[in-house]
Amino acid sequence: MTIATGRGYAGLLDPANTSSRYDAVMQTGGRDSGGGVPYQTEYCLLTGPDGATKLWVEDNGRWFRGPDGRPARAHGVVRAVTERHDHQERLTYLSRFDGLTGEMNRNALTETLTAALEEAAKYRNSCGFMLIAVDNLARINEAYGFGVADQVIASVGQRLRSRMRGDDVLGRFSSNKFGVVLKTCTPDDLSAAADRFLGAVREDVVKTAQGPVATTITIGAVSAPRHARTVGEILAHAQESLDSAKAKRRGSFIAYRPNVERDEARKENVRATDKIITALNERRILIAFEPIVETVSREPAFYEALMRIRRADGTIVPASAVIPVAEQLGLVRLIDHRVIELVTTELAASPTLRASLNVSPDSIVDPNWWSALGAQLRAHPGIAQRMTLESPRPRRSRISTRPPVS
Repeated sequence: MTIATGRGYAGLLDPANTSSRYDAVMQTGGRDSGGGVPYQTEYCLLTGPDGATKLWVEDNGRWFRGPDGRPARAHGVVRAVTERHDHQERLTYLSRFDGLTGEMNRNALTETLTAALEEAAKYRNSCGFMLIAVDNLARINEAYGFGVADQVIASVGQRLRSRMRGDDVLGRFSSNKFGVVLKTCTPDDLSAAADRFLGAVREDVVKTAQGPVATTITIGAVSAPRHARTVGEILAHAQESLDSAKAKRRGSFIAYRPNVERDEARKENVRATDKIITALNERRILIAFEPIVETVSREPAFYEALMRIRRADGTIVPASAVIPVAEQLGLVRLIDHRVIELVTTELAASPTLRASLNVSPDSIVDPNWWSALGAQLRAHPGIAQRMTLESPRPRRSRISTRPPVS
């Protein structure tokens, strides 16, 4: 038998191995005190008639010293682990590459982008990043099925790769988006690359198992570090440019350009969000009750519950100065939750009180908000009959650049 001797067994070792039993035993550094020294390793054997079949084995055992203290013999068990090894290799591969397209996944692409940005800063040149979306993928899914959509994505990836420069890197960023890192790239290079990619996808239909499918791509891009100094900024600006390109026309390209007014408005939005959240956390949301009287008797028929916010300095901000901002920032439902808590508490404490309160349209269509309201009403039986909910028409308001809450 070929493996009857150590020399014969060693002849089966794949030259590409980085470890073997010899390495595990002779380079262990252990000392045998009489009971042997354990070793464990994994390596590949070349088997079969032509020696082309790979068999991965796990080798466990103990080696024993000779008179000079060095390893003289080894006793162990060799177990075939090819299936396990292939599974581990597959997991390792998928940790960095996309299983459908074979391109880098988002994590690996982001690492490459980080390295490209660092290199551009070090050598005082520039790099580019493109976010490329396959257009109307949801419609393709619905019309042809997910299998065809996957074929379209894979084909688009192949076409993009065919038009890339040698040093550029392609990866699958998300379900319908690819990312391209362009090293040593000027703004003009970005535009030229976009033309190549747009043409590569648009020039021919994608052949799939269900027949030909026409598709296009839309591209947003950013040049760094000129217009973005961190990876986070690069990704955000590329997404913003992609959104602008989609709004302009599917199948188009837009490169990011700074906009001082827009950037300042966004900073104000961040500050407004922080101030509103802080007011909620610090219980500075208040309710003012305004009487609504009968026209004849002049007696209060009910009270309108009006939301107020107390600033940190004690001054009061009316709802009209806060709600439009909160609606645009997606915070109004949090405010409505707090208002409901306060009003139900007052109704429970005052059995004769009848109250009306305004609720944002965003809350009215939110099932979670209704669930929270139901919980409040169940916690305070009898108050539902004394509560009136009003919802104004949805308003389109521009976000104030001077949020009033502080």
